[in-house]
Amino acid sequence: MSRRTWMQVASTCLEVIKGDLSDLDADAIVNAAGACFMPGSGVAGAIGRRSASSMQEEGMEGREGEAGEEEKLAEATLGALALAEAHGLRSIGFPAISTGIPGLPVDHCAEIMLGTIIAFLAPGAWLERVVICLQGEESFDCFARELEAQRAEDA
Repeated sequence: MSRRTWMQVASTCLEVIKGDLSDLDADAIVNAAGACFMPGSGVAGAIGRRSASSMQEEGMEGREGEAGEEEKLAEATLGALALAEAHGLRSIGFPAISTGIPGLPVDHCAEIMLGTIIAFLAPGAWLERVVICLQGEESFDCFARELEAQRAEDA
């Protein structure tokens, strides 16, 4: 059974759901894999196995070194949102970026991703729907708590 929580940010619905990212009905799905990851496993593999075609855009490659994982996460999230808007997309789905191999704690990921997404959407955006799709109960619960905290800050 999937779980869902959401908040309205300007004209965009920001959702946190528990489910399978590759099953998500969205115009684009973010693949968190960087240059060191092989497409065929994890999120990249799941997307590839479900997609009839694949579109890849250059993103965060070559940004290793100076920036910490938190900064890379914020940049990747913002870059994906900007790219979606530049292509006129209406919806985009994200996994919990940086919580796999990079090992960023889920609570930090939730705070950074949701804060970045809300800041991007607040002035008004073309996107109608932004979804963070999570597999595990613990990840969903963590993101749901952070979304509630962000909602309380905006109230």
